[in-house]
Amino acid sequence: MRVRGIALGVALATLVLVPGASAAVRAPTHVHVVSATPGSISYAWSGPRGARFVTFRDGVRTGSTTARSRTYGGLFCSTSYRLGVEARTRHATSRRRVVVGSTATCPPPVFGGSGDLFVAPGGSNASPCTQAAPCRSFDRAYRLADPGDVVEVAGGRYRSQIFGPKAGAAAPDVRIVASAGQRVVVGDLGARVGCLGFEGATYVSVEGVETSYAKVGGQLHQCGVSVGREHSHHVTLKDIDAGMIWFGADDVTVLGGDFGPGIDENTKIEWGSGHAPRNILIDGAVIHDARMYRQHQECLALWGGLDITIRNTHFYNCAVFHVWINGEAGDVIENVTLENNLFTQPGPNPPPISSTIKVGDHGETLKNIVIRGNRVLVDDIYVPIGYGGGKGDVHLFDNEVTHGISLGSGQNCMRDAMYTPKPGVLYECSGNHFG
Repeated sequence: MRVRGIALGVALATLVLVPGASAAVRAPTHVHVVSATPGSISYAWSGPRGARFVTFRDGVRTGSTTARSRTYGGLFCSTSYRLGVEARTRHATSRRRVVVGSTATCPPPVFGGSGDLFVAPGGSNASPCTQAAPCRSFDRAYRLADPGDVVEVAGGRYRSQIFGPKAGAAAPDVRIVASAGQRVVVGDLGARVGCLGFEGATYVSVEGVETSYAKVGGQLHQCGVSVGREHSHHVTLKDIDAGMIWFGADDVTVLGGDFGPGIDENTKIEWGSGHAPRNILIDGAVIHDARMYRQHQECLALWGGLDITIRNTHFYNCAVFHVWINGEAGDVIENVTLENNLFTQPGPNPPPISSTIKVGDHGETLKNIVIRGNRVLVDDIYVPIGYGGGKGDVHLFDNEVTHGISLGSGQNCMRDAMYTPKPGVLYECSGNHFG
């Protein structure tokens, strides 16, 4: 049965009175759900003249208005929400009224049929993940999959997806793949980090998925990805669209994809699960728009790790630095290669930066840092390693730069030379040129 085109479960929403700090202002009345789609709910109310109305979704304030209605979009289908409203004047706040309603039923999933297991927004984790009875979470399908299986994910919005440990996981990877031509968006409403997370998962690949957006300091921020908690390893991200990646795991590969914008959150490679991550590859990605609100920011910070390669990647619109390789006293960062990357700052209104690439110097040891074949079209490469108590060897080959290469020793890296300005420090320069 349907009422005015709305599922009966929506029309018969439940009204709740939430105690407030003051009853001097009359509380809104006739709070009711007006309409619902699979991804949105509209609700309305009556209220006193001259008041502003503060709105809430699941107890979280979402704004204020002089209107007597509100529509929320970007919601999850077949999901209940508590929609609240208070009336406020300069001196008083009414009690809050809350109506409980649901978005409409999830539409039938569309699958290409190429998977071994299937996931859909309207699926159930009690299901066997077949095409006829899909699961609702990526992790449920991952746990049921055999090595090498493909999990096909139907288009739609999903809550944040976290992969946990799986007994017996082994190569080849279980592949979690968005259905061809469909948008798969993951992330809890308002989430900033961890919309796609790997917490103990191993031998898994996620392909063609994007994360949701939120606002941070009034700026658009895309939710991030976390790889490495609880000893995850052998994780691949292919053609992912997200805000940032936190790397704390071994054997992580990023192929293509778009990472940004991120506000006060940047892509980081650092200690996780008790040790510095090893065997990290980023190839062919775009990393951009790391913006500052309250924190120092760069597009990519490498604060710990061994055997790390970043190549064929475009960095742009980065605050402070595009790439910062830096550890603390006693840390060792070893075998890092930055090659064939492009660094630009096209705007509009790009943030000012200190250096494009900065290597050190907080007293760490940097071994075999190779920076070669990059095009640096904004600011300089700055290599002060050795002048903050640290040591190591940095090799700069065949880079095209517009503002030069600044060495902590003050020596000239735009000519071919090897410098040992102090014990334990080596700079090697070859083939660098102005573009």
